[in-house]
Amino acid sequence: MEESSNGSENGNGTNSVLEPAVLQYKKRIIDGPPKVAVERRQRRMIKNRESAARSRARKQTYTVELELELNQLKQENAKLKQLVVLKRKQSTPAQFLKRKQSTLTSAQWKVDKMRTLRRAVSLGW
Repeated sequence: MEESSNGSENGNGTNSVLEPAVLQYKKRIIDGPPKVAVERRQRRMIKNRESAARSRARKQTYTVELELELNQLKQENAKLKQLVVLKRKQSTPAQFLKRKQSTLTSAQWKVDKMRTLRRAVSLGW
């Protein structure tokens, strides 16, 4: 193994000056006394709680807005359904039959079309 030029580095890549620092889960080096680390953790936890509370408030506001929109759309849908029923009642029987005939399936429409064509073709001039 090569030695570094200043000789202050040990085998695991850390500086020998930082040896007294305590390694926590081999990820972080805790600097300073444990009291400072505890205070930092507590501040971080408080910030996290506040952030979570804001997030819950946003979610609740969004849910309330969606529920309001849902109720408005349900009311609008009910009004439109009533309008459709009224329009159907007000329409004349001839219009009702015309609408009923226009709702033929594609197969029925093709059969009707062929019948009319046959009659037209079979007529003599």
